[in-house]
Amino acid sequence: MSAFDAKGLMDAVDNAPEAGSANINFGKLTAEPQVATWADGAEPGSSRVKTVSAWTGQTLTRDQSLEIKFSVNISELNPKLEFEYDRSVVVRKSGRVKTDWTEIVEASLIEVFGKNWANEIAKSPYVAVEDFPNVAGNASKKGKVFGVPKFLAVYKSKDECVKAREERYGKRGNDTPAGSTDAPAVPAAIPQEVINNVKSLLASLNSEDQTMQMLAAKPFGNYDPAVLVALAKGSA
Repeated sequence: MSAFDAKGLMDAVDNAPEAGSANINFGKLTAEPQVATWADGAEPGSSRVKTVSAWTGQTLTRDQSLEIKFSVNISELNPKLEFEYDRSVVVRKSGRVKTDWTEIVEASLIEVFGKNWANEIAKSPYVAVEDFPNVAGNASKKGKVFGVPKFLAVYKSKDECVKAREERYGKRGNDTPAGSTDAPAVPAAIPQEVINNVKSLLASLNSEDQTMQMLAAKPFGNYDPAVLVALAKGSA
């Protein structure tokens, strides 16, 4: 076996690229404390049924758990998007088993907002939130790892949030504002090859927002990014 450059190997390992790309969302945050209640299904042997209601400070029973639904209004800053970033996280502390709440969500809330984070998020601030892989690595049948919110920054105003977003993704000069009549022309038939390319892009980025950002540069032709994404999702 031939010898290798140990130092060079260590340098190469230290500088190796990260797998995947960060999915970071910018916008106004809302947080809703909720109570999740679990009950047996109506049919024998059926799965337990979950219902959700607002938490008003009540003490929870053994069949209930506290959750916080975090929502970031990303469509306010990107009218092309017709969805928001929504994640509900069970408030359960790490013990023998590490939890998403303690390891990711709460830790990032304290880092960004301080110990009185609850008072701060109640003000619906503008934030940057990464959709971070869950601790257990749970994934969908297609292999998509589920994400939970990891807070990265808070901004004093919408303008500051917009500026931070543009610094990461670039200005949205090619976007068509909601309600505009100047939408780009869409050919009657979009080649299947183009749709397949967009589908692959969606899968690799794991983010509709970032995909729309890249499609705005028209890498596959003069097609409406929103139409391409819709077609790619429909062919999944």
